[in-house]
Amino acid sequence: MGCSSVHKPKRTRTDNNSNLTSTLNEKQFNEKSSKPTFKGNDDIISQPPPNQKFSRVNTLTSVPYTDRVQLIKDLKMLGAKYPRGEKIFNIKMDSGNNNGKGDDSENLIQEVELFLSMNDIKKISNYSIKVWICNNKKIKQYDYLGQTEEISEDNIDFGTTFSFNYYFEKEQILRLNILEDNNELIEKDITVGTIMGSVNAILSKKIEVDDIYYGNIQLELKKKEKNLLENQISNFKLKFELNDINSGEYFILLKRKTNLNKWRACYKSNEFFLQNGTLLQFTIDTQLLCDSEKDFLLMELYDSNDTIFKGCTQFTLENVNKNSRTQLYDAINSPKQIGYVTIYYIQSLKKTFIDYIKGGTTINLDIAIDYTASNEDPNNPISLHYFLGDQPNDYEKAIYSCGTIVGYYDRDQIFPVYGFGGIPKGQNKVSHCFNINFEESPDIYLIDNVLKVYKNSLKDVKLSGPTFFAPVITKIMDEIKKNLEENPYENHYEILMILTDGIINDMKETTKLLVECASLPLSVIIIGIGDADFSNMVTLDGDEEPLTDFDGNVTKRDLVQFVEYEKFKKGGYSNNNSEELSEEVLKEIPRQIEEYYTFFGKFYDSN
Repeated sequence: MGCSSVHKPKRTRTDNNSNLTSTLNEKQFNEKSSKPTFKGNDDIISQPPPNQKFSRVNTLTSVPYTDRVQLIKDLKMLGAKYPRGEKIFNIKMDSGNNNGKGDDSENLIQEVELFLSMNDIKKISNYSIKVWICNNKKIKQYDYLGQTEEISEDNIDFGTTFSFNYYFEKEQILRLNILEDNNELIEKDITVGTIMGSVNAILSKKIEVDDIYYGNIQLELKKKEKNLLENQISNFKLKFELNDINSGEYFILLKRKTNLNKWRACYKSNEFFLQNGTLLQFTIDTQLLCDSEKDFLLMELYDSNDTIFKGCTQFTLENVNKNSRTQLYDAINSPKQIGYVTIYYIQSLKKTFIDYIKGGTTINLDIAIDYTASNEDPNNPISLHYFLGDQPNDYEKAIYSCGTIVGYYDRDQIFPVYGFGGIPKGQNKVSHCFNINFEESPDIYLIDNVLKVYKNSLKDVKLSGPTFFAPVITKIMDEIKKNLEENPYENHYEILMILTDGIINDMKETTKLLVECASLPLSVIIIGIGDADFSNMVTLDGDEEPLTDFDGNVTKRDLVQFVEYEKFKKGGYSNNNSEELSEEVLKEIPRQIEEYYTFFGKFYDSN
């Protein structure tokens, strides 16, 4: 049976406005957005205090601007993997020796706060709760977070809260020890994912001891608020007025100072066509720009063709809130003025992954399994699909470890599962998208049942080939688009996990589809099973260079993550490597969801 069109209704609405950075004429600028009006006037911001020596310093590592080769090298070193497009640098500002790269994993960590309450209490006593957290299930280490106050009521809202770092990709476990009159009543283990995946991140559980009902305990997770700038997005529109610069293709760099008082790039714009009156629009997290609105920022203008420095200006967010027109100079603290740039700037509230989850976003996992002949006969112990042994094969391990984590956020626990590259029972030719349960619908309830259906299917599917990804990706895209039309007010995000053992044979078609997928609520995880040549998968991942199709179209958003399963074993991990795999595979999902809703999707908050 082929891929059925029957699929559960879900997913959210998207706004296919994919221009993260754009140039507009004056009329378009005034009519472009329904967001709050950008306010500015024609007052000139005074030049920053001349407390530095005159310096033509304008590359990323403070070398003379004439050294274009060094500048290009620095751009690459800083992680500017989009040399002809927009790039935001996540800079760790606690040191100056990280070359501006920062640590992406640190930026994905979000601190949450746990709120506890009890209700419908049948026996009035003094109740309190001790809390531990386990971040590594393998070593079973529980860290003590603290204890609530004692309260004697029939409905209790504990004032004591508990903060900890939340990781989407990990199976974190909270251990609650409920005390009655300072004696242990019951101990409960609850995964953080179960709470976060509940409606509004609120979970209620019954308290039962020896079949005696004591009441309910309620757990709620909220994002920990730290400072104002951390939760702000800066929206910029720049208008250029130039004296002696020729029109053409340009880009800008925004820089901030490290603690070592060195300029480091935090933003590179898309290339744009510059002439008098050009308007450039872009958005960046305020926290990446500065720690305070009083901090100076450096904006540099470059000719794209030869990466030649053209001019710069310094400003603070505080100043552009008051005055928007600033002078453009040919070097830092140079007296030579080459024009003006008018900076229109407002801040808006930044939503994080936790905000989207608490606001009603659900996540669904679709699974696609490789049934090509290169996996070898499933009855043969050397087969990657071998299913007659005592231990699960690598396909099973990958499905279980990733499906368990994502399953916390899929409230109906239904997983569509497809196969490709095999000949299903009852057919005489290879299919590149079929339901492995051989039913009209590809949906399978619970991950444990997915594993059972997968093993049973190996008896009824003849392994064949070649390896085509495009049919499965097309199927998922069609389902997403259909549900966006039918359920425009639902917030839903799809994850497609493809498990494959080798070389992809439809690279051109697959690349084209993945570039198109950037504007859809979709992430694609590719797990390489075995030790074949996975170079094409690395290309699809786009960590070294942005994913570009064969027509030269560059992806607007990073949505693909490739992991080579075999490397976990070669890297010295134990046989029980499911935790390491899920962490590596899923760690980018929160950021990808944030980027989708920030730049493409329409989010409807259910709170």
